[in-house]
Amino acid sequence: MNLNKQKIIFIAKGMRPRQIPKNILVFTAPLFSFSIDYQVWLNATYAFFAFCLISGSTYLINDSCDLFHNKP
Repeated sequence: MNLNKQKIIFIAKGMRPRQIPKNILVFTAPLFSFSIDYQVWLNATYAFFAFCLISGSTYLINDSCDLFHNKP
């Protein structure tokens, strides 16, 4: 397996994709406001992707910090 591909897989697993469904909550505001405005849904989609990137980055940073503290 290519080394770059291994790095990408490692980073993707480290971002904990199983936690992404929590970020779907950003769609509850436009959903319960019964808004059909295109811009509202577009902004919610941007917020969803931003939350995914921010939370994934936080997981990676946290894992990096814990790596040094967990060494014997």
